[in-house]
Amino acid sequence: MDRKEIAKGMLDGAIFYHGHRCPAMPLGLRAGLYALDLLGVERCRAHELHLVCESGPAHATMCFVDGAMYATGCTYGKGAAHRVNIGKNAIILVEMSSNRAVRVAVKPEFFEQAMQSEFVRLRSQGIPPQDIAPEIVNPLIDRVMSLDDGEMFNASDIFEMTIKRPVGTFDLKRCDGCGEAVFGNCVQEQNGRLICLECAGGVDKGLVK
Repeated sequence: MDRKEIAKGMLDGAIFYHGHRCPAMPLGLRAGLYALDLLGVERCRAHELHLVCESGPAHATMCFVDGAMYATGCTYGKGAAHRVNIGKNAIILVEMSSNRAVRVAVKPEFFEQAMQSEFVRLRSQGIPPQDIAPEIVNPLIDRVMSLDDGEMFNASDIFEMTIKRPVGTFDLKRCDGCGEAVFGNCVQEQNGRLICLECAGGVDKGLVK
């Protein structure tokens, strides 16, 4: 089965995971599948791969990242993805056992054309994606799902990249401040007491980085 057919088979699940229909998420789906194929690896089940997302926290096509994570199986929850806030629709996929990596980026001309769509115009006016008519969004999704990879993406040669993941811990502590359970790599000692980072006053839960 070729990548287009695989992508079509994954699309409904990816839309359910993502929460709404838009063209950027399927674009990330296609990019992730392309990266898997270029590396010659299977979808990540635990920690075999790592996804570097070159997106940012506040721009029009952040949905791209959800598609790439769904395609590759590299998710934030299992520590197999991280974001570098440089505002590009590009990913790097790394095979952890060999440090082999490939970068897939949306072609600038494709990206620029996509940003001129009626869908983007409506989104820029503050209209939620789920409220945009299917006759506007569906042709954009269909186009992303039907084009060849080379029409949408630039891909690097295989290169070497080392991912520095923190070592996971099974060491559970009890915070002497709030009394909640917290993993040992997120506590600090103050005056002989074990204090979580929140009780230590070093956490702003409302800050999106």
